[in-house]
Amino acid sequence: MRDDQLERLKQTQEQAIDHAIEAMDMAHAECDITTKDGRGDRVWLTKGANESMKLALSIERLLQAKAQGRTVDEPEEATKAAEDMLKRANKRYEEYTQRKQ
Repeated sequence: MRDDQLERLKQTQEQAIDHAIEAMDMAHAECDITTKDGRGDRVWLTKGANESMKLALSIERLLQAKAQGRTVDEPEEATKAAEDMLKRANKRYEEYTQRKQ
């Protein structure tokens, strides 16, 4: 993998995390769960956020495997990567919500 591709993957990962946060914010703030459409919108947004986080995690696994020169993820390392990514996502969420205030 070329260096420019690695950098683009890192940027895509950050975008995916941003999209997940934005989708969850919208699902929480703008979807009226007392209506059928509101509940449907909330589910759709939540599923979209989940898919964005799956993409971010997949990129994290790929980047770690590339950095370590391996091609198969070990479960312990995948768990560690997921925990690290969640910490970063929570930090970005906090930063994002502070900007909105």
